Amino acid sequence: MKFSGKKIATLTAAVILVVVAGWFSYRSTGVHDDADPAHVVTTAGPVDQGFVHPMYPFDIEAFASDVRHSEQEVAFSFTVPIKGGLIPHHTLPGALLSRFFRELSKQDPTTVIIIGPNHPDAGSFRVLTSGAPWETPFGRIESDEAKVAMILDLPIAGTDEEILSMEHSIAGVLPFVKYFLPDTKVVPIAVDSRLTRTDIRLLSEAIARMSDGRTVVLAAVDFSHYLPARVAEEKDRETGPLLRGFRTEEILRLGNDHVDSPTSVVVFLETMRKLGAMDMDLLANTNSGRLLSNDRAPSTSYFFAGFSGGTE
Repeated sequence: MKFSGKKIATLTAAVILVVVAGWFSYRSTGVHDDADPAHVVTTAGPVDQGFVHPMYPFDIEAFASDVRHSEQEVAFSFTVPIKGGLIPHHTLPGALLSRFFRELSKQDPTTVIIIGPNHPDAGSFRVLTSGAPWETPFGRIESDEAKVAMILDLPIAGTDEEILSMEHSIAGVLPFVKYFLPDTKVVPIAVDSRLTRTDIRLLSEAIARMSDGRTVVLAAVDFSHYLPARVAEEKDRETGPLLRGFRTEEILRLGNDHVDSPTSVVVFLETMRKLGAMDMDLLANTNSGRLLSNDRAPSTSYFFAGFSGGTE
């Protein structure tokens, strides 16, 4: 898909309207503020079928540039079809995100399951999901309601549409899904930092049960936070082997110096373990300090990886 001047202008206008309505964008900085959003819709089951998640702030001009750069300057590719992937939810590395989803489009998945942190641990449930559709700059993206229902069967799961609408670990990634995978449905899963090991087992088992040859599971997680680029790289060198070795107990003990959501990562890894997808292909690892050519400012680091293996 190419961006015409008219299309960019139209989409930019739509995004500006959302921002004027009172949303806050974090696209241009190396770190982001995880403030606690207000919420009003909380239920263990389906909500009003007329509800649609509003468009989350999105820099369409930066996205267009990132897409071009992903075509010209980013070279990684999946060596085999993946069952799962590790990506950031911070959109600063947009060219890398674009390349990842461009590669994923070759698999043409029918459903993408996105696991991300519920940053403020808000709401009445430790796991939040939604069967409602989502507005994006590229059109509406539908949730896979049958798979969402399987998550809602868990005693730890429920729906809070306002929290999910404001949760950038989910909403910030969806424009990439819609642009590169226009017919793909999503299952949004935002997890609390206080998940117990029993919670992790229940959730990863449910995700593994709903995964098939046309489903890909993604963990949208950022890693080292608020440290200078050089120090963030040191922390990532400690984190990388833990990911590759599926050392989940050690990952759960990590703090913000290493990863913003250990529980999201561990739910993802335990799902991959159950699917036999334990071959990790590290595609890229960088941080906002390097991307912004600022080695002194507080940074956020990013891992891009594909997970494969097991029987098809």
